[in-house]
Amino acid sequence: MDTKKSILSAVSALSMAPVGEAIGEGKDRPSSEEMEGAWKEVVEQYGEPDEVIVVDATRGGETEGVVLAYDLGGQDNGGFLLYEGLVIDKRSVESVTFNNAAIPYVENAYQIILTTTSDSHPQVFIPVGRDVHWTREVLAQIERCIYKNS
Repeated sequence: MDTKKSILSAVSALSMAPVGEAIGEGKDRPSSEEMEGAWKEVVEQYGEPDEVIVVDATRGGETEGVVLAYDLGGQDNGGFLLYEGLVIDKRSVESVTFNNAAIPYVENAYQIILTTTSDSHPQVFIPVGRDVHWTREVLAQIERCIYKNS
């Protein structure tokens, strides 16, 4: 009987939450005006990207959900990637791979790992979600951008 009550209370709490929002997280999400302002800042500082790679389809409109690729600029004008405000020179990338960062018995949580020669950021971890096929597609897009002019 206690199990039934706990399930019903959880269902009632979920039914009161707005669609698409996790319970208790609605206040921490940036507004559309804040996101638009963040994108304007990025474009003003770095210019229009040559390619936009959506790494997390659920967060494609946010700066954390995309990698911006620029063909010019960075080290020796070889181009750079921009992820969450971090500039990654394409020529500093030594390898690109992915793994499942989840602990055992938990849903998959794939991430792309960029290994660089940078002392400040020797590895950059980019979460991409739960689908291995999506992760492979994103990995291929990032590799194409990095090795395009090589």
